[in-house]
Amino acid sequence: MADYFPTELLIEILLRLPVKSLIRFTAVCKSWHALITSPSFISSHLSNTRNHTLLARRYDKHDKRERYSLLEVAEDGPFSVKSSSELGFPFKSQIGYFRIVGSCDGLVCLSDDFFANPSQPVILWNPSVRNHVILPKPTINPTAPHIFVLGFGVAGHDYKL
Repeated sequence: MADYFPTELLIEILLRLPVKSLIRFTAVCKSWHALITSPSFISSHLSNTRNHTLLARRYDKHDKRERYSLLEVAEDGPFSVKSSSELGFPFKSQIGYFRIVGSCDGLVCLSDDFFANPSQPVILWNPSVRNHVILPKPTINPTAPHIFVLGFGVAGHDYKL
């Protein structure tokens, strides 16, 4: 189908779609997968998207688990939730809950109390696409004062912790 459309038109159409649809479309063909997962397309999609989605976290005392939901918020008027979808949270904390270290462009960095116990993992999670990466343990002295910040490195076009 891409052969019948100019590439520029295809990109314009894809840039207007929600992330969930884009994930499905990566399976259409190799060229679409390469396009949708390319850093330049992702950057353009982030700049064009007016996202009104919030990540909500609550602790369920009965199950002793964290629960996360994506809330779509109405664009106009007072704060109201248009839709809500609970996320399958794939992690189990050793201390009962994760600390949110930071967030950037929809990515969330979670720590299972790394600050008190550096052997615990630090996780980078993208709740929109339900992917996560367990980050390598940093080579820092755990007794030295330290702080983590999640951000985007423009020079390398990559996220940094």
